[in-house]
Amino acid sequence: MFESHAAIPPHTRLELECYAPVQCDHDRQTRLFMRIGAQVRWIRELPEAFGDQGGNRYRVGVAFDQIDPQDQVRLDEYVKKRLMMVSPQRIT
Repeated sequence: MFESHAAIPPHTRLELECYAPVQCDHDRQTRLFMRIGAQVRWIRELPEAFGDQGGNRYRVGVAFDQIDPQDQVRLDEYVKKRLMMVSPQRIT
């Protein structure tokens, strides 16, 4: 899911660039760059209170459908680590 200033119709094919932080050591952090194919599943207009003039007006839901297998493994590891920080007892 992301926010956009433009309405993107459902079923539109997108190529997304995603960056996920990856901890190298305690002193510095690098970012993992991934290029992921996706398809728009839904779009919702944001309430006026959230849409500044010239800002994002839409929330867009996407489904990832093309991802490099190595990036998928890295993304899975990143998500699992983040979930462990939030709720360690729920992750197996």
